[in-house]
Amino acid sequence: VLECVRNAVGGEYPIIFRISADEFIEGGRGLEESIEICKILAKNGVDVLHITAGNGYSLEKQIEPMFAEEGWRVYLSAQIKRNVNIPVITVGTIRHPEFAENILKEGKADFIAIGRGLIADPEWPLKAYYGVTERIRPCINCNLGCAKNRIFGDIPIRCTVNPEAGRELVYRVKKAESSKKVLVIGGGPAGMTASLYASKRGHEVILVEEEGSLGGQLKLAKVPPGKQKIGWFMEYLIREIERSNIKLLLNTKASMEIVDQIAPDAVIIATGSKPIVPRIEGVEEESVVLAHDVLRKNMKFDSKKVIVAGGGLVGCEVALYLAAQGSCVTIVEMLSEIARDVDPIYRTILLQELGQLGVEVKTNAIITKVGPTGGVWIKNANNKNENEEERLPGDVVILALGAVPYDPFGNEIENHIPEVYRAGDCVSTGKIIDAVWSGYLAGIQV
Repeated sequence: VLECVRNAVGGEYPIIFRISADEFIEGGRGLEESIEICKILAKNGVDVLHITAGNGYSLEKQIEPMFAEEGWRVYLSAQIKRNVNIPVITVGTIRHPEFAENILKEGKADFIAIGRGLIADPEWPLKAYYGVTERIRPCINCNLGCAKNRIFGDIPIRCTVNPEAGRELVYRVKKAESSKKVLVIGGGPAGMTASLYASKRGHEVILVEEEGSLGGQLKLAKVPPGKQKIGWFMEYLIREIERSNIKLLLNTKASMEIVDQIAPDAVIIATGSKPIVPRIEGVEEESVVLAHDVLRKNMKFDSKKVIVAGGGLVGCEVALYLAAQGSCVTIVEMLSEIARDVDPIYRTILLQELGQLGVEVKTNAIITKVGPTGGVWIKNANNKNENEEERLPGDVVILALGAVPYDPFGNEIENHIPEVYRAGDCVSTGKIIDAVWSGYLAGIQV
């Protein structure tokens, strides 16, 4: 094949050969064999070797989810480079220019390939070149808008952190015809995004946040094991707000009095959501804790028996967080499987991690009552016999049953302000990608 390609393109045309140095499957090709193949390729006319990892049966190594360490594949290119005399490209979760520069300085590769990072921020190379690396919008390896859309959904590419990705010809930030005073209520991902884009349009923006710091639920999402990259995005948004002309009011609970006092021309409401608390007997017991509070307060339950009510993304990650600390955890889920709302690549790893940490899972189960000591009674979701219940012993019950929109203003605010927008979970609960997109829309429309 190589000989035919060379004959077709001629001797001066560079041929780059991309190869998975380790397929990470039983019986697959490993590094030792790949080194020998690369030697043969280098001797027979390949100009550059592009070293990757994994294959279609080990996608978590090929399109790494969020838990992957930055540049974890670099050791593969370093080994190949020691054995060939042609340039080598490395790739894989390389997010920071400083990190990339060290790879080159240490001789582990000759070129750095960036994929998802350029979807998150197409100006990554320019910002690196001009030394403003802190302004790079970081890819967080969530795989929702890119891999999930294109590979698993066969729909146009999108990006959690870059709302314009895949929409560049449709949505552009334009200067407003006249500057308005815009009040944004809520400092989560939707509110911060809305504030930044409204400011870019030339408006005077005032961002009000009830807590003492920005971030909203990003502050919780980055706590579970392997989710630290969410903190990268949160910190990026905060830095961008700090360098903008946005006026920030922290520790300020928004009310109609505050709105009337500021007297804005337009308001963007991004007040987020509130956790669902079911109406079941015993839910008010001291042993019952919200998953949001577990993450917000970094709660620990040592070796106690913990029951997590709800097996979605939040419930699974809270279970992982507590099991990693030594708690004995059981997830109770009313559906037939857990983690149904998780992207396919990450879900595979998440389920493996839960299994390795000994997390027990009870599916098709509904909690009917919480006991005073933390245990619960459950019934089979498919069993119509109301009397058949099973007691599940425990010390603590964590509620991770989803959330509902929270909008403290209702329709009242429209009677005071002529222009009102809503963004994020206060409209419809979703993921970070949904919050950022709706915040972007509000910011460019105001």
